[in-house]
Amino acid sequence: IPTVAELSVRYMDYARTAKKSHAIDERYLRLHLLPRFGKLHLDQLKQDDIVAWLNSKVVEGYAQATVNRWQVILSHMLRMAKIWGVPGAETNPLAPC
Repeated sequence: IPTVAELSVRYMDYARTAKKSHAIDERYLRLHLLPRFGKLHLDQLKQDDIVAWLNSKVVEGYAQATVNRWQVILSHMLRMAKIWGVPGAETNPLAPC
């Protein structure tokens, strides 16, 4: 099962061809998401841990809109991993119930 960092390489290859905002995705991944979640394997991601971390960033002073964007990027990356059939991505901890 790949790590979030390993998945991010494939995701960024996809984002560069599919998204105009790929540079923002790359920056947010590199500066915020990968330092916190990059070493975790996909099946180790837990909704409670992700939500707690995102909430802590708002408390630290990051704008809610910025934190929401981080959540959207991570969720989209996990959604694409499921579509691609990546092991460990069978469930997305950020997907709505």
